Amino acid sequence: QGLISSIDIAPTLLEVAGAQTVPEFQGRSFAALLDSPANHFRRYVFAEHNWHDYEAYERMVRSSQYLYILNDRPELTNGGPLDAVNSPSFADLLEAREQGELTPLQQDIFLASRPVEEFYDCTADPNQATNLIADPQYAAIISELKNTLKQWQEETGDTRPAVLTHDWYGRETGVVLSEKNKRGEMPGTARDADTVQAPGPF
Repeated sequence: QGLISSIDIAPTLLEVAGAQTVPEFQGRSFAALLDSPANHFRRYVFAEHNWHDYEAYERMVRSSQYLYILNDRPELTNGGPLDAVNSPSFADLLEAREQGELTPLQQDIFLASRPVEEFYDCTADPNQATNLIADPQYAAIISELKNTLKQWQEETGDTRPAVLTHDWYGRETGVVLSEKNKRGEMPGTARDADTVQAPGPF
């Protein structure tokens, strides 16, 4: 199975439709995978978690087998945006926590402080339950992924502002906080990342 990124969707749709792609697209078409899904396409895919109702700064790189996560706000829980916090499912999780009935993976969203770095073997551990960041057996792979992530951040104009937008709502209650409507600096602003067309490592 081939790795694809969300930035590859638009160029793929254009190719399937017989239209010309545009240079502003950072991704590439994976139309060839539709007929041959086992073919190699990407070596890496990347993701970022920024403010969405709650302060956040996480970056991720995934290879076909491994996943590396960098969390610059490890003191914060990671439970999802406001619509999730206000959902019946979240209420059920809170009740199950009070009863001591959460599984370890369910407990993870309430964890603070969190690891600054996480590393998973997604083939052996598809649920990403065992963080192997300190396992010396994977030191070379972790170093490769860390360097690849740094390259992606540099090439795409990512930055780490000193002041991000803080939480606007309670992380478990959803109540409005005094920081509501106050904004910090968005990652990438200082380097005009929204104008960068570089795709990063492929």
